[in-house]
Amino acid sequence: MAEDLWNGFDEDFQDAVKEYFAEKNPTSQKEELVVPVEEESRTDDSDVPVYYESFGYAAENGEVDLYRISRQLNEECRNAIEEAIADNFDGMNLADDATKSVVEQFGMERMGYILAYTLNYNNHDGRYSHSNREWADTTCKGERGSNIRTDWIVRSHPAVLNGFVDMYRKELAAEQQREPEKPFVQQFYVVTDLQTNPMKIEKFGNLDDAMSCYQQVPNFHLKALGVEKTPDPLPGSLDIVQCKNGIDTIVEDYKKVPGWDNPYIQNHVVALVAEALKVQDVAVAYEINDGYFHIQTSEDGYDYTLYSKDFTVMDGGIVETDEYRPVQEVMEEVLAEHGHSVSECGVISAEYLQEQSYRAETQRAEAMKEKLAAEKPAPEASISFYVAECAEFPVMGEFHDNLTLEQALEVYDKIPAERMNGIKSIGFSLEDGSIYSGMFDLMVGGEVQAEIVNHIQHYRESPLVQKAISDMKTLLEKRQASKELEERPSTRQSVREALKNRKRRRKSSPIRNNRKTEEGKEERRNGTVSKVKFNADEMMVMAMFEQPTRTETMRYIEEVVPFVEDDVEVFRW
Repeated sequence: MAEDLWNGFDEDFQDAVKEYFAEKNPTSQKEELVVPVEEESRTDDSDVPVYYESFGYAAENGEVDLYRISRQLNEECRNAIEEAIADNFDGMNLADDATKSVVEQFGMERMGYILAYTLNYNNHDGRYSHSNREWADTTCKGERGSNIRTDWIVRSHPAVLNGFVDMYRKELAAEQQREPEKPFVQQFYVVTDLQTNPMKIEKFGNLDDAMSCYQQVPNFHLKALGVEKTPDPLPGSLDIVQCKNGIDTIVEDYKKVPGWDNPYIQNHVVALVAEALKVQDVAVAYEINDGYFHIQTSEDGYDYTLYSKDFTVMDGGIVETDEYRPVQEVMEEVLAEHGHSVSECGVISAEYLQEQSYRAETQRAEAMKEKLAAEKPAPEASISFYVAECAEFPVMGEFHDNLTLEQALEVYDKIPAERMNGIKSIGFSLEDGSIYSGMFDLMVGGEVQAEIVNHIQHYRESPLVQKAISDMKTLLEKRQASKELEERPSTRQSVREALKNRKRRRKSSPIRNNRKTEEGKEERRNGTVSKVKFNADEMMVMAMFEQPTRTETMRYIEEVVPFVEDDVEVFRW
């Protein structure tokens, strides 16, 4: 309910309440209260602008001090207007210079604001001219409604005050038509390096652009920012700030040249440059007797680092500052703690120092890595095999790994050839600690990929990989030989049947024991062996003995011998 009641009041009333409690309890405000200044010391407040915003806005934006000073000056200006009218009105007319004292003390803006504020408050009073009331209605930006500040209302007689407003408006119009005073500064310039010949100079129409350009020039250059004055009576130029040995320094030559030490140079050039230098970030590097020194602004103050000649970091830290401290002051303090002085410092590029430090750190890290690698025993190389249903994309279809080569072949055979996921393959997975560790195809679609594998030098020189290629070829050759033999069972069976039939025929022949066939036998005469012709059956048998290996031939001979035991002489020499 309290919140609803509070929201029911207008903004002016709420601001007045907030201000009342702020004045009653000043310690609750975050802003620092301004110490009241005695009236006698305020002889010229003409350059203090009128603060038009509300107290709520001022509190939110940290401008309570400006708000209060402006309101205090508003009341004082009201009093000064009343005093000027009383002093300059003879009962019939106002003196021609009646407004002069108020303008000199409070300025045209504040005096006009108080006059318009008063006429707006009394806009019902017909003793003020219609023209003046219209002017006041379009000029005054102050509070209206229930929060009118009566201590800003001029209490002089309306008729006399109306004449005072006429005089103010006449003087305001004359001021607006008056030719503006020629400025002292014609333009600003920035020299990127005073030590180069010819010097590169850039010129600017305002200080902000010139300052921005100056700050972008590296601080290891002897750069400068200066002013060119208007050529009346004579042209001239002076540097205002120079970067000396990496430190931006205000040059006070303007104090020594007649005509330069004026309010404009002091307040609108030198003061603004000094403030900009205070808030800018600083990063400066130096070469010192036994190494390098780097310092830069940080969130808490200044961050510094000392390097040796080989760019190794020797020491560093942060100098915390609660308020602004010039970088040269902090430098002197840090260098003195480490046995150095500013006099031995020669400015260098901070970027160059950072690059060299990074390169040195990288080289040291690589050296340490190589040393540790040399001390660490190399991992024992190993190889295993995998089977993939799709050689190009192993994740598609079946995939089996950590197999021996024999196991891989068995799994390979079990994958149906009619699957369409891709060409099946056997590959090896080499683990030897090199960049070539990992999977690689060994056989794709039944073809050993020896040429492709050996195209990579590391695999060509790897004993494990070469053995895998050799073993794969041997296994494939054996599998091929077995396959061919397995395709001959009907032939072998027919040979045995032929031999059995031959044996039966010989047993049934009546002259078997008394006669020897001239065909197919060898006769021994006088210690020599003479060859005789073999019959057709014997030729067929001999043809069947042409096996691929000696072992296979002997095995088949042993199978046949029982059927030709009567012709054992055939096998003797």
